[in-house]
Amino acid sequence: MFPHLQLRFYIGGGNGISVLSAPFLARGWTKIEQGKEGRADTNFKIKWCERASDFDFDAFKEKKQLIGRNPKIACIGNKLRLKKTLTEFHALPASEVRGMRMKMHNYVPATYELENMKERLSFFDQVRENPQAAWIIKPTGLNCGQGIFVVEDGPAYVQRLKEEEATRNPHKRKLVRIAQKYITNPLLLQGIFKEPISVQAVLFIFRTQV
Repeated sequence: MFPHLQLRFYIGGGNGISVLSAPFLARGWTKIEQGKEGRADTNFKIKWCERASDFDFDAFKEKKQLIGRNPKIACIGNKLRLKKTLTEFHALPASEVRGMRMKMHNYVPATYELENMKERLSFFDQVRENPQAAWIIKPTGLNCGQGIFVVEDGPAYVQRLKEEEATRNPHKRKLVRIAQKYITNPLLLQGIFKEPISVQAVLFIFRTQV
């Protein structure tokens, strides 16, 4: 595919390295070892890392190399930014959007930014209207399920947030979180999955131009 570059690949981080590396090793590719020198090595065909800071986008050889990170990934790579990106997309006039556009509430559960006072109050209103509903609380900048928990008693959690705000240290950095309506009756594959599971999907995008 890229004749003047060696069949070398780099997989960085610690999230699913063996899963990502196995297909390349099985096909005879050479793995670039992790570390400072490995991250700086530009003689590769494919590079996959968890953090955008591990990529030198200026040294990237377009049409000759593949990298597992888009320099503009921030607009969807964070739970809160994804919500904002989708909200902005759905605010566009129909004339600027190609093809069919589903209503956002048809594929994204109700989501509120708890550190945004307007959205926090909207969340309080939702809990007041439906106190039996379950919610899932997610830190926006973490992954692999870190810091995520389910709230089954909405009114009690609202009271907890009010007390937290009243005693918060103004000099301490806020933990940015979202509250998302919990899907209590998800569509499951009968006979295969009996309960919701965590799925990590890996996607290679080979072309971004249309």
